[in-house]
Amino acid sequence: MGRGRGARHAPADWIERARIVALSWDGLRVAAIAAEVGCHPNKVRRWLHRFNDAGVEGLGDWPGAGRRRRITEGERC
Repeated sequence: MGRGRGARHAPADWIERARIVALSWDGLRVAAIAAEVGCHPNKVRRWLHRFNDAGVEGLGDWPGAGRRRRITEGERC
């Protein structure tokens, strides 16, 4: 997740994702959650679906997330 094992604070993305789930538990609908968090409703739907499918583990970053490198490690050197 980008932080070392000894990190003392949760990364901001985990906090946002947990907040989305908590607001859902409070009875807010997708549009209201998106407005409260300051993101697009599709983002709220994505995280709620992942949480419903995989629980807390679904809130983490999946392997391979992000843009692939255009050059190899050897080419970088």
